[in-house]
Amino acid sequence: MTESGVHVVRLNLQLTKAFFLSVLALAGLLVIAQLIHWERTVGFDSWVISVITGFHSELVTQVMVLFTTIGDAATVAAITLMALFLLYNLGSSRMELALFLAVVISSGVFNFLLKNVFQRMRPGFNPLVHADGFSYPSGHSMSAFALYGVLGFMLWLKVENKFWRSAMLFLCIAMVLLIGTSRIYLGVHYPSDVLGGFLGGASLLAFAVWYYQQKKTEAS
Repeated sequence: MTESGVHVVRLNLQLTKAFFLSVLALAGLLVIAQLIHWERTVGFDSWVISVITGFHSELVTQVMVLFTTIGDAATVAAITLMALFLLYNLGSSRMELALFLAVVISSGVFNFLLKNVFQRMRPGFNPLVHADGFSYPSGHSMSAFALYGVLGFMLWLKVENKFWRSAMLFLCIAMVLLIGTSRIYLGVHYPSDVLGGFLGGASLLAFAVWYYQQKKTEAS
Protein backbone atom coordinates (compact mmCIF):
# COMPACT_ATOMS: atom_id res chain seq x y z
CA MET A 1 0.00 0.00 0.00
CA THR A 2 1.28 3.47 -0.89
CA GLU A 3 1.94 6.18 1.70
CA SER A 4 -1.15 8.09 0.56
CA GLY A 5 -3.21 4.92 0.88
CA VAL A 6 -2.01 4.37 4.45
CA HIS A 7 -2.90 7.99 5.25
CA VAL A 8 -6.43 7.51 3.91
CA VAL A 9 -6.87 4.34 5.98
CA ARG A 10 -5.75 6.16 9.13
CA LEU A 11 -8.16 9.02 8.48
CA ASN A 12 -11.01 6.58 7.93
CA LEU A 13 -10.18 4.85 11.21
CA GLN A 14 -10.20 8.19 13.02
CA LEU A 15 -13.57 9.04 11.52
CA THR A 16 -14.97 5.65 12.50
CA LYS A 17 -13.68 6.00 16.08
CA ALA A 18 -15.17 9.47 16.52
CA PHE A 19 -18.56 8.42 15.16
CA PHE A 20 -18.51 5.22 17.26
CA LEU A 21 -17.71 7.23 20.41
CA SER A 22 -20.63 9.57 19.69
CA VAL A 23 -23.05 6.65 19.35
CA LEU A 24 -21.57 4.90 22.40
CA ALA A 25 -21.96 8.00 24.60
CA LEU A 26 -25.57 8.43 23.48
CA ALA A 27 -26.24 4.76 24.20
CA GLY A 28 -24.77 5.22 27.69
CA LEU A 29 -27.11 8.14 28.32
CA LEU A 30 -30.09 5.98 27.33
CA VAL A 31 -28.90 3.06 29.47
CA ILE A 32 -28.66 5.30 32.54
CA ALA A 33 -32.17 6.61 31.82
CA GLN A 34 -33.45 3.04 31.82
CA LEU A 35 -31.59 2.21 35.03
CA ILE A 36 -33.18 5.27 36.65
CA HIS A 37 -36.58 4.04 35.52
CA TRP A 38 -35.85 0.67 37.12
CA GLU A 39 -34.59 2.44 40.28
CA ARG A 40 -31.17 0.81 39.90
CA THR A 41 -29.19 4.03 40.45
CA VAL A 42 -30.39 4.67 44.01
CA GLY A 43 -27.35 3.09 45.68
CA PHE A 44 -24.88 4.81 43.37
CA ASP A 45 -26.57 8.19 43.76
CA SER A 46 -26.74 7.92 47.56
CA TRP A 47 -23.08 6.93 47.88
CA VAL A 48 -21.77 9.73 45.66
CA ILE A 49 -24.01 12.31 47.36
CA SER A 50 -22.75 11.25 50.81
CA VAL A 51 -19.12 11.55 49.67
CA ILE A 52 -19.53 14.97 48.05
CA THR A 53 -21.70 16.50 50.79
CA GLY A 54 -19.19 15.20 53.33
CA PHE A 55 -16.98 18.14 52.32
CA HIS A 56 -19.69 20.63 53.28
CA SER A 57 -18.46 23.92 54.68
CA GLU A 58 -19.25 27.60 54.16
CA LEU A 59 -16.19 28.07 51.94
CA VAL A 60 -16.89 25.00 49.80
CA THR A 61 -20.52 26.09 49.41
CA GLN A 62 -19.39 29.50 48.12
CA VAL A 63 -17.03 27.83 45.63
CA MET A 64 -19.75 25.45 44.44
CA VAL A 65 -22.22 28.32 44.01
CA LEU A 66 -19.58 30.11 41.93
CA PHE A 67 -19.09 27.16 39.62
CA THR A 68 -22.79 26.45 39.27
CA THR A 69 -23.24 30.13 38.32
CA ILE A 70 -20.52 29.73 35.69
CA GLY A 71 -22.65 26.92 34.27
CA ASP A 72 -25.81 29.07 34.05
CA ALA A 73 -27.20 29.85 30.60
CA ALA A 74 -26.34 33.56 30.73
CA THR A 75 -22.74 32.91 31.78
CA VAL A 76 -22.35 30.15 29.18
CA ALA A 77 -23.56 32.60 26.52
CA ALA A 78 -20.99 35.19 27.63
CA ILE A 79 -18.15 32.65 27.72
CA THR A 80 -19.19 31.39 24.29
CA LEU A 81 -18.91 34.89 22.82
CA MET A 82 -15.49 35.40 24.40
CA ALA A 83 -14.35 31.99 23.15
CA LEU A 84 -15.50 32.83 19.62
CA PHE A 85 -13.48 36.06 19.77
CA LEU A 86 -10.42 34.13 20.99
CA LEU A 87 -10.73 31.43 18.33
CA TYR A 88 -11.20 34.06 15.62
CA ASN A 89 -7.99 35.79 16.68
CA LEU A 90 -6.18 32.46 16.66
CA GLY A 91 -7.09 32.07 12.99
CA SER A 92 -10.04 29.69 13.16
CA SER A 93 -11.96 29.32 9.92
CA ARG A 94 -15.64 30.14 9.51
CA MET A 95 -16.42 26.43 9.49
CA GLU A 96 -14.59 25.94 12.80
CA LEU A 97 -16.33 28.91 14.41
CA ALA A 98 -19.72 27.71 13.15
CA LEU A 99 -19.03 24.20 14.42
CA PHE A 100 -18.05 25.53 17.84
CA LEU A 101 -21.25 27.57 18.07
CA ALA A 102 -23.38 24.69 16.79
CA VAL A 103 -22.12 22.34 19.51
CA VAL A 104 -22.85 24.84 22.28
CA ILE A 105 -26.34 25.70 21.01
CA SER A 106 -27.29 22.10 20.23
CA SER A 107 -26.36 21.02 23.77
CA GLY A 108 -29.07 23.30 25.16
CA VAL A 109 -31.68 22.16 22.66
CA PHE A 110 -30.77 18.49 23.06
CA ASN A 111 -30.91 18.74 26.85
CA PHE A 112 -34.32 20.42 26.78
CA LEU A 113 -35.70 17.62 24.60
CA LEU A 114 -34.21 14.87 26.75
CA LYS A 115 -35.49 16.37 29.99
CA ASN A 116 -39.01 16.48 28.61
CA VAL A 117 -38.78 12.90 27.37
CA PHE A 118 -37.53 11.40 30.67
CA GLN A 119 -39.25 13.86 33.07
CA ARG A 120 -37.27 12.86 36.16
CA MET A 121 -38.10 14.89 39.26
CA ARG A 122 -35.28 16.71 40.99
CA PRO A 123 -33.92 15.55 44.38
CA GLY A 124 -36.18 16.36 47.30
CA PHE A 125 -33.52 17.01 49.93
CA ASN A 126 -33.10 20.70 50.88
CA PRO A 127 -31.31 22.19 47.83
CA LEU A 128 -28.94 25.08 48.53
CA VAL A 129 -29.93 26.91 45.32
CA HIS A 130 -33.11 27.11 43.29
CA ALA A 131 -33.50 25.08 40.10
CA ASP A 132 -36.48 24.67 37.78
CA GLY A 133 -37.45 21.95 35.34
CA PHE A 134 -36.76 18.25 35.19
CA SER A 135 -33.61 16.60 36.47
CA TYR A 136 -32.25 14.13 33.90
CA PRO A 137 -29.87 14.78 32.29
CA SER A 138 -28.17 17.73 33.99
CA GLY A 139 -28.22 20.76 31.69
CA HIS A 140 -25.27 22.41 33.43
CA SER A 141 -23.20 19.24 33.01
CA MET A 142 -24.14 18.72 29.37
CA SER A 143 -23.50 22.32 28.35
CA ALA A 144 -20.21 22.39 30.29
CA PHE A 145 -18.97 19.23 28.58
CA ALA A 146 -20.04 20.53 25.18
CA LEU A 147 -18.64 24.05 25.65
CA TYR A 148 -15.31 23.25 27.27
CA GLY A 149 -14.93 20.04 25.28
CA VAL A 150 -15.24 21.71 21.88
CA LEU A 151 -13.23 24.71 23.10
CA GLY A 152 -10.43 22.40 24.22
CA PHE A 153 -10.54 20.61 20.87
CA MET A 154 -10.33 23.87 18.91
CA LEU A 155 -7.52 25.24 21.07
CA TRP A 156 -5.62 21.97 20.70
CA LEU A 157 -5.74 22.49 16.93
CA LYS A 158 -4.60 26.13 17.08
CA VAL A 159 -2.04 26.23 19.90
CA GLU A 160 1.30 24.63 19.08
CA ASN A 161 3.08 25.07 22.41
CA LYS A 162 2.80 21.77 24.31
CA PHE A 163 2.77 23.39 27.75
CA TRP A 164 -0.10 25.75 26.92
CA ARG A 165 -1.92 22.96 25.12
CA SER A 166 -1.79 20.78 28.22
CA ALA A 167 -2.63 23.66 30.56
CA MET A 168 -5.72 24.66 28.57
CA LEU A 169 -6.85 21.05 28.29
CA PHE A 170 -6.46 20.60 32.06
CA LEU A 171 -8.44 23.80 32.68
CA CYS A 172 -11.28 22.66 30.39
CA ILE A 173 -11.48 19.27 32.12
CA ALA A 174 -11.43 20.92 35.56
CA MET A 175 -14.26 23.27 34.61
CA VAL A 176 -16.44 20.39 33.43
CA LEU A 177 -15.86 18.34 36.58
CA LEU A 178 -16.32 21.26 38.98
CA ILE A 179 -19.55 22.44 37.35
CA GLY A 180 -20.95 18.91 37.40
CA THR A 181 -19.88 18.37 41.03
CA SER A 182 -21.45 21.68 42.07
CA ARG A 183 -24.87 20.47 40.93
CA ILE A 184 -24.64 17.43 43.20
CA TYR A 185 -23.19 19.36 46.15
CA LEU A 186 -25.92 22.00 45.98
CA GLY A 187 -28.64 19.34 45.96
CA VAL A 188 -30.28 20.12 42.61
CA HIS A 189 -29.16 16.99 40.73
CA TYR A 190 -28.51 13.33 41.35
CA PRO A 191 -25.03 12.04 40.36
CA SER A 192 -26.70 9.95 37.64
CA ASP A 193 -28.12 13.21 36.22
CA VAL A 194 -24.63 14.65 35.99
CA LEU A 195 -23.21 11.48 34.45
CA GLY A 196 -26.02 11.50 31.88
CA GLY A 197 -25.26 15.16 31.13
CA PHE A 198 -21.58 14.37 30.59
CA LEU A 199 -22.49 11.56 28.20
CA GLY A 200 -24.87 13.82 26.29
CA GLY A 201 -22.15 16.44 25.92
CA ALA A 202 -19.61 13.77 24.96
CA SER A 203 -21.93 12.48 22.24
CA LEU A 204 -22.25 15.96 20.72
CA LEU A 205 -18.51 16.60 21.01
CA ALA A 206 -17.53 13.30 19.39
CA PHE A 207 -20.02 13.90 16.57
CA ALA A 208 -18.52 17.39 16.05
CA VAL A 209 -15.01 15.91 15.88
CA TRP A 210 -16.24 13.33 13.38
CA TYR A 211 -17.84 16.03 11.25
CA TYR A 212 -14.74 18.24 11.43
CA GLN A 213 -12.40 15.41 10.43
CA GLN A 214 -14.71 14.42 7.59
CA LYS A 215 -14.73 17.97 6.20
CA LYS A 216 -10.96 18.25 6.50
CA THR A 217 -10.58 14.92 4.70
CA GLU A 218 -12.83 16.04 1.87
CA ALA A 219 -10.87 19.29 1.52
CA SER A 220 -7.47 17.55 1.38
